[in-house]
Amino acid sequence: MAGVMGNLYGFNDLIIVCVVWIFYIISGFIFFYPLKLLFDRIGMHGNSFFSVTIIGTTLSLNAVLLIFVLIQSISTVKNIKEITNNELRSLYAIQKAIVPLSSQGTDQIKPQFQEYLNSVISREWQYMSTNEIDEKTEQLFDDFLDSLLKFTPQNLLEKKIKEELLPLTKEAASARYLRIKNRGTQLPAVFFIAVLLLEFLFVLHFALLTKRDAFSQCALIIYQSSLGILLGLIVIYDYPFQGESGIPPTEFMHLLEQIDNFYGGKYR
Repeated sequence: MAGVMGNLYGFNDLIIVCVVWIFYIISGFIFFYPLKLLFDRIGMHGNSFFSVTIIGTTLSLNAVLLIFVLIQSISTVKNIKEITNNELRSLYAIQKAIVPLSSQGTDQIKPQFQEYLNSVISREWQYMSTNEIDEKTEQLFDDFLDSLLKFTPQNLLEKKIKEELLPLTKEAASARYLRIKNRGTQLPAVFFIAVLLLEFLFVLHFALLTKRDAFSQCALIIYQSSLGILLGLIVIYDYPFQGESGIPPTEFMHLLEQIDNFYGGKYR
């Protein structure tokens, strides 16, 4: 499942929505035609008196559920972006704080800082779409924090800088923890199973209460299309760190470039 989703997020958002939309319509008709054959065989005909109310209510309930989850998914991605921005702000603050350090202090901190950022960009971001933790990057982050807290001040200015670094390291560690905590999918698999069950119930009502003719099937396509598009948007926002709308490691790259440009690339 994870491999399929990983391949899907390699496309742009419009293609993802279209794939989910088509899948939802096809699955609806996979449910519809066996029910149509069954009801036709036993001579059950549609009931126009109940069809409008019941089908409309079932459609509305499905739509409300998907809209609610979509709003929550968008809000969750927004919150995770803010968490990532907080992490970046703390790292930028650390980078600015250590600028005045002597070459000895720089040599104690910069290699670990750059190696950690490199690992976040090249390794860890691939893990952000899974439930796994990149142990190597985790160790590099610990080494980076150790270098910040254990470097030896050479003068009063560096002592002051070391004091300023303590709250910044706490902020960076806290923000990193929250980012890692929110890795992977935001919705459990049971949600998508429930969506398919609700789709089956909707199609069941539709097949039971309509005439099941060509006109009814066209109406079913329209109903399924609206729900399928909503589901496609939910899939887009389900993995905050993947896809066109996902959170990229771009700002970590910019921070690494700043360090390279200011201190040179000798630690790359």
